[in-house]
Amino acid sequence: MENLSEKARKLRNEAMRKWKKRNPDKVRQYQLNYWEKKANEYTIEMQIKDLRAEGLSQRQIAKRLNISVGTVNNYLNKQ
Repeated sequence: MENLSEKARKLRNEAMRKWKKRNPDKVRQYQLNYWEKKANEYTIEMQIKDLRAEGLSQRQIAKRLNISVGTVNNYLNKQ
């Protein structure tokens, strides 16, 4: 998508604006889903960092939050 010509980018943007005007409910639902997902990820990330600050191991954090050790590792290495 990033390699679109200027003309193609303008056409795509115009089409997206028209689609958004015709489908406001879908746009609203997409935005709600997007931000709810972001809020949940942020909450998990903060919980992981807090538990790590308390001295828990990655395995203990994963068990407490009911997520995989790999997920805990990904969040901790995100910095």
